[in-house]
Amino acid sequence: MAEFIKLQLPSSLDYLETLLDSVELFLERNDINSDLIGTLVASLAEAASNAIIHGNHEEALKPIYVDLSLEKEIISLSVEDSNPEGGGAFLDEEAFQLPDETAIHGRGLFIIKTYMDDVKLKQGSHGSRLVMTKRYR
Repeated sequence: MAEFIKLQLPSSLDYLETLLDSVELFLERNDINSDLIGTLVASLAEAASNAIIHGNHEEALKPIYVDLSLEKEIISLSVEDSNPEGGGAFLDEEAFQLPDETAIHGRGLFIIKTYMDDVKLKQGSHGSRLVMTKRYR
């Protein structure tokens, strides 16, 4: 049986620590090892920050949506902004390439793509959706 959580938070960096703590606790309670938790929380921090700052422009009334599911061997984590017009947190497929590691912008996506096994940009029901997966066990 899969375990999952779904969260909706205001687009304010004030809620980021609460989000990360909640996800960390969920992963600990599901016996995920601490190294993997660190990787997942770092990836989530980057994705959520992008959604809050670049996608929703820190407009607290525009939520971000976070989904995390634990399957038999795969952890799936997604973050979606509330920008249906696109060009928000994760831009578009053409811009969704690994940046040069010395670039100032795009380092969050570089970190996410380094830590996660698969990263895809999709159009969600609310806006840009970043879907990240990691194999475990």
